[in-house]
Order: sequence, then structure tokens, then C-alpha cells
Amino acid sequence: MFIDFLYAQGPITKEYRADAFGVQEIPYPMIKDFRSDRRPVPDIDAFFAEVQRAADQQGVLLKGLLDRPLNNESRAGHTNPHSPTQWICLDFDFSEGFESVDHALNALDPALSHVSYVFQHSASAGITRPEGLRGHVFILLDKPVLPSIIKEWTKSRNLTVPGLKDQLSLTANGLSLKYPLDVTTNQNDKLLYIAPPIVHGLEDPLAGRRIRLVTKTHAVASLKFHVDAAATGARITEHVNALRKAAGLRKRTARTKFVNDYEILTNPERALVTGVQEARGFVYLNLNHGDSWAYYFPKDNPEILRNFKDEPFVRLKDIAPDVYAQYTRSASAQDPSSGTTLPLVFRDRETDTYFTAAYDTEANTIELWPVSNVQKCQHYMAQRGAEAPEIIEDWDVRFDPTDPRVIDVDERWVNVFKPTRYLTENYDPVDDIPPTIDRVLNSLLSEPDAKQHFLNWLAFIFQYREKTQTAWVFFGTTGTGKGLLFERILRPLFGDEYVVPVLTPNIEEHYNGYLEKALINWLDEFKLSESAHSDKIMDKLKNMITETRTSIRKMRANAVTRKLYNNVIIATNHNDPLPIESNDRRFNVAPPQRRALLISVDEVERIDSELDDFAAFLANYRVDRQAVTRPLENQHRKDVIRHAQNSSHAFFHALKIGDLDYFLQFIDGDSKTRQGLPDLAYKEYFSIVSDWAKSPEPIDRIPRDDLNKLYNYLQGKNFSPAKFTRMLTIHDLEVKPARFNGQLMRGLILEKPLISTQRNYEPSSHANIVRLGDSRPRPGVAADHSLARCADDDAQESGT
Repeated sequence: MFIDFLYAQGPITKEYRADAFGVQEIPYPMIKDFRSDRRPVPDIDAFFAEVQRAADQQGVLLKGLLDRPLNNESRAGHTNPHSPTQWICLDFDFSEGFESVDHALNALDPALSHVSYVFQHSASAGITRPEGLRGHVFILLDKPVLPSIIKEWTKSRNLTVPGLKDQLSLTANGLSLKYPLDVTTNQNDKLLYIAPPIVHGLEDPLAGRRIRLVTKTHAVASLKFHVDAAATGARITEHVNALRKAAGLRKRTARTKFVNDYEILTNPERALVTGVQEARGFVYLNLNHGDSWAYYFPKDNPEILRNFKDEPFVRLKDIAPDVYAQYTRSASAQDPSSGTTLPLVFRDRETDTYFTAAYDTEANTIELWPVSNVQKCQHYMAQRGAEAPEIIEDWDVRFDPTDPRVIDVDERWVNVFKPTRYLTENYDPVDDIPPTIDRVLNSLLSEPDAKQHFLNWLAFIFQYREKTQTAWVFFGTTGTGKGLLFERILRPLFGDEYVVPVLTPNIEEHYNGYLEKALINWLDEFKLSESAHSDKIMDKLKNMITETRTSIRKMRANAVTRKLYNNVIIATNHNDPLPIESNDRRFNVAPPQRRALLISVDEVERIDSELDDFAAFLANYRVDRQAVTRPLENQHRKDVIRHAQNSSHAFFHALKIGDLDYFLQFIDGDSKTRQGLPDLAYKEYFSIVSDWAKSPEPIDRIPRDDLNKLYNYLQGKNFSPAKFTRMLTIHDLEVKPARFNGQLMRGLILEKPLISTQRNYEPSSHANIVRLGDSRPRPGVAADHSLARCADDDAQESGT
């Protein structure tokens, strides 16, 4: 059996803060995007361990399994409400009625008396409410059961168990029941909050013991979930009428109707609104002094009040008319029908989505709101005193950051790109980069050529907002400024919506909505070798960089073809982020970042005040458009290319680019033994390569047999001349007759002669080549030996 946990950017728990007025409760955060983690739980001990681990990491337990992993995205629609479950959660939301958890479980069903369980105290227990029984009880079942059956069983227990039915009360609508034992906790989309609360100015009396395992004689429960639904319905009506009578309310029968597949209670009682908060485009309410924020409606559509409590939905104006009037006025005020605002309605022909829009003709800006049907378009126009068209026209809703126009009524299109003020400001020229931003860039681009190439690349995007068709790779240690570049510089300059983070798993997925409105795709912690589909991901990455049009696929939406304006930055702390082929023209490689950037909090905050000057610098930078499309040919790019090659490819690549140092790195003195005998293959290798190094002229031609000897030694195999010639041909190296030292034989004439980048190579007849990694010259070796400099560089890298 498996269970899913969810995590967000911050802790998913309540906070309590003590002040002069008492203990203030900060409710659970309203979170839209989650990442998931699936864990196996073969028994109750594993269940306890995993819940405790996730609670310590301030995550949340999901009831039900996701249809796929989540990676910083909404969980909506990713659970099947009808999938059977093999564990239950009993949520005791009360402190009285039972002596203990064991007493309550025995009252629910004697079969639970001997079953092991995990108990987790609620966040409020011991802080704002008594410890009591408030919390979750997790129990494993002997066989899978449908959530709907568990729900009916839970309702029946509330209505028949004395300790529970005595605590029944009316809900805010006055015509349904509030259950002490929550009936929704076993739905396959329920978030079960397990993390301990965060406290300020007080102590948590249950700290360190909020979750415990209670071991009994049975590991799983064998329950009979047989329930008479008709009898349960009759009991609900009976209890509602009794509670209404006790409250002095007249007898009343609930009337409901179905609207858009939702059951709507049409005659609720008025409720007292005791809390209002807004998050993620919704308004959440507490009613009649409740504290669960379980009632909500879309901020721009205050018609239906929904809930998480298994109650019928209600019309907001019926239960809270003051709130309804407030948000109806607010929705109208978002796009007032002033003299400069033109209300519009249309249908996007590609996505089959209806839109209402407000175009400010004076400011040349447009706001769009998608709606679900034609009637809402008509109501929108009527509220603004405009006549709705008989036919809703088809328009094009496009994203084009290169076009300053936002609308063309005659051609029927709108442009949804909203430039930041940095992109539209008419800046005077600025010669220098602001100091703090310059420190960040110097940390990431420690070599002048790399820094200038990146600034040219970034200024091109800033000025033209087109694809460069090249990408940048930043890699090295943590804390070097990659996050500052992304979060504090690029996102404010170009707009949060248009600097889009992408993780490696996102590229693996079928969906690619992250491309549609991106000026920069930031590939965070990219690590290709960790994926089982590295070749496929690399192909998709190359297309991300170069393709100008693609098919955009989003969840629950038809694919549409879009023009792309995205550019790619790959940021990782891994030293081998991706393999680059020698002939690939897409990737710029920044110098590896080896040292963390020491920067204070005040300096980080100062970046905001420097953005205008940096925007002015980019806006007036003289861009070399040709250089933008070419990768920077630096040693770091060559290193990444070389690391991606196997030993055979590296050999032939060195011949193509004239890299004598490749062959020098395998020399270790003038003699070598194998099992006590002279290594003749090494002796030949040493002789050939030493002659190359001693030559006063670059080596531009090599006999095939010499190359064959070198290759055989390096590969530890014995390739025949015929097979080796074929391998040369495969690597586009042609063997032809030529004179070598006055003798006619077959060999290679190199396009780029072999040249060493090392200085003053002077081999002698003794062990005169410094072993790689040893910075100390041995006796008889010149201090400026050809490989000594490499060793010195290695020593500097290691800090010696």
C-alpha cells in the first residue's frame, strides 16, 4: 500500500502568536501549487514512521492517491473520488463525550478495540483548546472499501453513537447537520494536516509528542460498513427538526435543486459572517463563529457559496447578502465603464474559451477574464450599460512581446503580453552596471569574455524580446548568485509571468505550457544524467532553445500551435549538467562557480533600487545580433564537451581540433612496467608523443600506424590497421598517401595541427614529465615544465 504526501514552498500548518490580547491563531495557508512524495506503507509501523517524517518536514497527508506526481502545480483533478481505500481517518473534532481515544473507538465499533492505530493531535489541541480527543486516528483496513461507503458509515455513527449524537449541531445554513466526527476526511481529495503548529511567544505543551503509535493485538481492522442509507436520511431529518425546535426556529424542510451538476440549497437560514479572507482568486468565509474557513466563492463570481463540509451549496445572497453586495460591487469596479474603458466579449477560436474584456483606450491596456458561457458574456455587457452582441465573435488571443499593440478591433485580436515598466521606460544611457548587480554577475561570470557575451545575449532579449536560439549554462557550487539572478533581477525586469521556472521532470512530461508565455525559461537544478529518458529530454531541450513554433499542450485543454519567444538558462549545482556535442551550436557555458557569493541581506535588498539603472544599461547596450546566435567558444565549453565524450570519441575529437594536450595527459615518465616487465605499448606511446612535443613545428601530418599504436594503447585493445582505418573514416578523418619524414606511407593530414597550450615543453631522456595532479617538479624537471602548469592549476583549484 502507498500513501501520498504534499509539500509547498512554506510550512503547511497553523501558527499561534501570543500577544497582549491573548493567543492569535493564523490559519492554514491557502496553497495552490504542491509537489508530491509517494511512500510505501506495508504496515501500521511504516504508516506511523512516514506520517512522523512528513510532519517533521511540515508537509500534509493526502487522502487518496494522485494519478501522477505533482511538481509545484495544482492538485485539482488528480485524485479519483471512487478509488477504494485500505485505510481510514477518523477526525475527532471535540474534547468531551468519551474518556479516551480507546473509549471512543470501542463506542464506534467494538472491532476497533483491538486494532493498532496512529493518533495525531490537532494543531489547536493544548494551545487554544483542551487536548481531549481533538485529532486524527489512522487505522488500516483488512480490505479496500469505497470512500462513499465509509462516508455513509461515518454519518450513521454520528447519528447513533450516544457520545456523538449528543454533540450534533446545526450548520450555518440551518437545515443540515454539523457532525462531531468529520464525515469528509475519507474523501479521495482531502488534505489531512499533520504538521505540528508553529508557536510564537508561548510553548507547545504537546511538542515532540503530537503523533504516537498505539499498538494492539490486531494490525488491521475488519469492519462491517453495512449502512441503511434511507434510515440515515430519516435520522438526519429528525435531528435537524429537533435542533431547530430547541433553537426556537420553526420546522422547515430543506429544498434543493441541481445547477451545473451541483446541489443548491434554495432556502437556507441567514448566517453571521465572522471571518473573511482572500487568496488565489477566491474569498473564504467563517460563519457563525466557526474557524475552519470551509466556505468559499470565486472573487469575480460571488453567486454560489461552496464548502468543504459535505453540505449543499447555497446562493451567497441568500445566506450572506451583505457580503454578496460587497463583492458584486467589487467585481463591477474592477473594470468600470468610464469614458476611456471599452467593454468587450468574444470567443477565442483556438481554445474555445469565452472572454470578457475591458480595454482602456487612453492607457492602451486590456484586462481579460475567461467565463464559461454566453449568458455570462451577456450579463457582463448589461452590467456596464452596453448592448451584448447577438453573436459572440471569434477572436485571436495571442501572446506577442514584440508588438506594442494590445488590440485590433477590425482584425479581431488581442495581445495578452503586459510589459513591465522597465521594458517600456525611455531610459537615458548608463555606462556602468550598478555595483550590487555587477557583483552577482561577476560571481556567475568570472571571466570578462563570458560576462560580455552574456550581457550582449541578455540585452538582446531585453531590447527585442525574440529568441536568441542559444542557451546559457551556469553550474558550480551553491550560493553563487544563481537564485539572485533569477528571483531578484530577471523576474522583476521581464515580469514574473514571463520568467518561467522549469524542472527536469517538467521537460519529461507531455505538457509544455511553460513555453507559451515565456521570455526566459529558467531550468533549475537541471541534471540530465538523473533521468531515465536523458536522450529524449536532450532532444526536447534542443527544441526548446531553437524552435520558433510548437504545439502547446496543457492539462484538460486542446493542443494549440503557438509562436515561441522563450530563451533558456540552465542553472545547476551539478558539475556535469548535460552532454554537449562538439558540433552543437546552442550552448554557452559560463565559468564554473567555485566560490559562494558573500553578500549581506542589505545588499540583496539594494538590488531592487538598482534595477532601473541596470534596465537603462541593457536598453542602451549596443547589441551584436550575430554574436547572440553563436556560442562562446571558451575552455569551459570544451571541458563540458570533453566530459560528455567516451574515450574513443575523445581521441578522434582531439585529432580534429589539434589538441596535443589530450595526448600529453597520459604520459607518466619515459618508462613504465606491467607485471615487472617493460610496457612496450607505453614505450611506443611515449616515444611518439614526446617527439610531437619536441618538434619545433606544429604536427600537421601523422602516419596511420603511429595513430593506431596510440589508439591501441589508450583503449587497451589491438585494432588491426583495416579496422582502425574504418574508425577514422567513421569520424570523418580521411587516410590518404603522403610523405612522412621523406617516406611515402598512408596517414592523416590534419586540418588543425597538433599544438600544446602548455609552455616550454622540454622532454629529456629521463622521467621528465610531471605526474598529473602533482604540482612539485621532480629532480631534473624544469619548473616551467609543460605539465607542471596544469598541476599548479589543479593545486590552485584544490586550495593548496
